Amino acid sequence: SSEILSKAQIDAALSDLALDDYKREYDASFEASSQRVYYSYSVLNNQKFQMKLDRPVIVTCDFNAMEKPMSWVVGQMDGNNTYWTKGLSFSYTNTTRMCELLEEFLRTYFDGKFPKDMVFYGDYSGTKHTSNSSRSDWEIIIEHFRNKTNVARKTKPCLDIRDRNASTNGRLCNAKGERRMFIAA
Repeated sequence: SSEILSKAQIDAALSDLALDDYKREYDASFEASSQRVYYSYSVLNNQKFQMKLDRPVIVTCDFNAMEKPMSWVVGQMDGNNTYWTKGLSFSYTNTTRMCELLEEFLRTYFDGKFPKDMVFYGDYSGTKHTSNSSRSDWEIIIEHFRNKTNVARKTKPCLDIRDRNASTNGRLCNAKGERRMFIAA
């Protein structure tokens, strides 16, 4: 593909894909797969970062329940880069408790203040009403935070796990050597 596609198409692929994925998909190179899911991650993805009250705080939500942990990751965008600051992951919990833990973390992080805006990301599973609640996970989140901050919700269908992993690896380090996702140290 790299020999027949336009320069713009190749440049976009180089920006979106990790090097091994680019070689496999565009150069028909049979790269040996890594044992690590996020093979593009390295110590270079650890950077100092301080979240700011005047920028939206982003929260990704995985609504597992019971023995599978419910996991939320908290961060912030700075330009085109994403900085992940805190992970909340607990088994046998519920969305109400996760909201309480998130609020506690944010109030501690921002010295008793609360960010002006929050954007929650997750999949459609959070829209389901289950037997243990008359409200969906998203309704619980919005109700919990609506009097504290501006709340936005962004949901979309789950991508295939290979696509999600490829996207994450491309942000950790793309084929151009650019890093756009970091763990805040």
